[in-house]
Amino acid sequence: VQIQLLEEDIKTEKTVRLPVENFRITQSYHIFHPGIDLAGTMGSPIYTVAEGTVESVVNDKWAFGKHIIIDHDNGMKSLYAHLSKIEVKEGERVNKDSVIGLLGSSGLSTGPHLHFQIWESGNLVNPRTFFEGYLSQKLASTR
Repeated sequence: VQIQLLEEDIKTEKTVRLPVENFRITQSYHIFHPGIDLAGTMGSPIYTVAEGTVESVVNDKWAFGKHIIIDHDNGMKSLYAHLSKIEVKEGERVNKDSVIGLLGSSGLSTGPHLHFQIWESGNLVNPRTFFEGYLSQKLASTR
C-alpha cells in the first residue's frame, strides 16, 4: 500500500503531519507489534507529527536502535525508531516542520524504515487510526 497525503489534508484545529513523506506500510499495528512500520528511502527526513518537547533520545544497538520520544503536551507521546541519525536533543522544543532525524535501519531492523508508535493518556494506540481520524474529519468538513 502506497500512501501519500498532502499536509493540508490531515490538519484540523490541531496541527499534525505524517512523520515521513514517501513511504509504504510494511508492518501494521497489532498486539505483538504496537506501532506501524513505514518503509522508505534511507536518509529521508523524519518529522515530528505535532508540536512538543523531545523527552528522550536513545542510541541503542538493539531493539529500536536510534530512537526519539516526543511529548506533545496534551497526553500524547510519539516514538520514532530505527533512525540512521538523530537531529535533536532532549528537552528541545519541536514543531511539525522540525526534522528530528533521518530514516534508517538501526537496531533490530530488516531494512530502512521508521517504526512509529503513539501513546494517548499512557495507552498505545494504532497510529493509522490516529491519522485516519484527522483525515476523516478534514474530508467531512469540506462537504
